[in-house]
Amino acid sequence: MVVGTIASKLLNSRRGFITDAYVEPTFRRNGIVSSLEEHVVEEFRNQGIKIVELNVRSNNIEGVSTWKALGYQLKKKVSGKKADKLIMTKKIV
Repeated sequence: MVVGTIASKLLNSRRGFITDAYVEPTFRRNGIVSSLEEHVVEEFRNQGIKIVELNVRSNNIEGVSTWKALGYQLKKKVSGKKADKLIMTKKIV
């Protein structure tokens, strides 16, 4: 049974991007996103990536809180047709 997923891609030689992350509601708050994100960051680190970026809808309070807890910081807010989104980044070493 799959309870969570994460997807990522390389933007360029210095930046990686988390394109999607999801955990089934009944399995949330168990460290699953944290574990998935840790694997993505490790893979980026192995490839020499220095910055991880992601987008999250500004009205997704739980998502914003989760990414902040994982060390992501607000880079900028972008207005959208359906919802505003926050671009968040994290430096990795």
